[in-house]
Amino acid sequence: MRTLQLPGLVFVTSCVLFTVHQYLQWIAMVRLPFIDNYLDPALMMPVVLHLIRWERRLVLNNRTLHLPALQCTCYFLLIAFTAEVIFPLLSNKFTGDWRDVISYAVGTVVYIVAQKISGFS
Repeated sequence: MRTLQLPGLVFVTSCVLFTVHQYLQWIAMVRLPFIDNYLDPALMMPVVLHLIRWERRLVLNNRTLHLPALQCTCYFLLIAFTAEVIFPLLSNKFTGDWRDVISYAVGTVVYIVAQKISGFS
């Protein structure tokens, strides 16, 4: 029986927290300004990084593949730049916020640490 490793647990926890937050924010109309502004970007990175790792494992047929910290950092920079610089230039519906970048960074660090604790480099 396979056990859920820490990166997988971080992925599942992030998905559950995101779903609960969306329910509270949009259906129950519970307003928590700090959480509403910064939780989703922080949760996004572990979800995206885990999905990238899963896709690579599937495509490369390598069940032990992990994402090195440098690659995680590159994905963080790509996503942060796209979401906080490019999107606001393309549409007024988006706003660049340096605190979102910090949230993306926190999520990335959580995922990297989870991989290291699980024995990945």
